[in-house]
Amino acid sequence: MQRLGPKTEMGLKELFIANSEDHFLLKLSAGKLEQANKLEEAKIISEKSMTEFRHARGIFEKLVSYLGEDKMLEWLKEIEKMKEENSRDIFVKYSTIYMLSSFLSDKKVEPEVKVQLQLKSKECLPKILDSYEKILNDPNVKLD
Repeated sequence: MQRLGPKTEMGLKELFIANSEDHFLLKLSAGKLEQANKLEEAKIISEKSMTEFRHARGIFEKLVSYLGEDKMLEWLKEIEKMKEENSRDIFVKYSTIYMLSSFLSDKKVEPEVKVQLQLKSKECLPKILDSYEKILNDPNVKLD
């Protein structure tokens, strides 16, 4: 297995986190637009959401090819220990855990690990949704 330089690995991980966050921000925002009957805008935002999802998936596959599944499982544990100081931290953390757990569960991991990862990703959804709503309702947050 080839090695990544430490800066390249860190950069790819940061991109994965950003793409995970962007995917969920866009996906949930598309849902809000749809509820507001702004269907064309919702469709455009939804497509952008899927682009972010595909970017995250590609970065994940690149990381797995260089680091292996075991190192990615270790990284998942590191992310789970991230500090949460505000709603945005919670959103970023659980969006990343969701995507990483979901993608890892698609790999050839042991059946019990696969089930744990699938459960972990499902458990993230309420935290993602709640923190998204708090971000939207925070008067100090600027969305432009």
